[in-house]
Amino acid sequence: MSIITTRNVVKHYDDGAIKALDGVDIDIEESEFVAIIGPSGSGKSTLLHMLGALDKPSSGDVIVDGINLAEERDLAGFRRRTVGFVFQLHNLIPTLNALENVQIPLVESKLSRSERRERATELLEQVGLGKRLRSIPTKLSGGERQRVAIARALVNRPRILIADEPTGAVDSENSKRIMQLLKDINRTTGMTLLVVTHDPEVATQADRIISVLDGRVVQGVAAA
Repeated sequence: MSIITTRNVVKHYDDGAIKALDGVDIDIEESEFVAIIGPSGSGKSTLLHMLGALDKPSSGDVIVDGINLAEERDLAGFRRRTVGFVFQLHNLIPTLNALENVQIPLVESKLSRSERRERATELLEQVGLGKRLRSIPTKLSGGERQRVAIARALVNRPRILIADEPTGAVDSENSKRIMQLLKDINRTTGMTLLVVTHDPEVATQADRIISVLDGRVVQGVAAA
């Protein structure tokens, strides 16, 4: 069953002068791990924004978890309920420790303070940072900061996890650890995983690779 479907999605910028996406049709199944690849300027990040409800298409349909995002008025609320994000730069708040950073998406939830702390602690332990709960970002390595960001992305228990170049700012050893963590989450929870990457080694770990060029999907095949 598809959890994400796009039909003839077009995205223009600068009053139509730039066509970032040009008639994109894709289907992503629930619990699938999909890598999206393409050169700089190909449209892969714009596609990610469409799929993650960070933006709306100029035309066409983006249907995520049964909701047509072109018709959704509260995109922010939809994102909180449905999608978790991990970016190349972790975007942690430098004055907050790891435990506090992970709890940020729960501020508007109905959970009590102790429940928020308990859930954040559990996730930090899951990503191997149970002993770094009180560490601020500057006291963490690049790989550790990214794992805090992953825990934060999971704290609302989203159905879809979207990672934009999650290994782009870490060394090869941490890259392997982060990708193994993401794959484990996908496998054990059934959460749909989308990873945008320029790294072929990362892409080949996915169930399927979607290649984007000049705003169009040029390939969508099973990974080797």
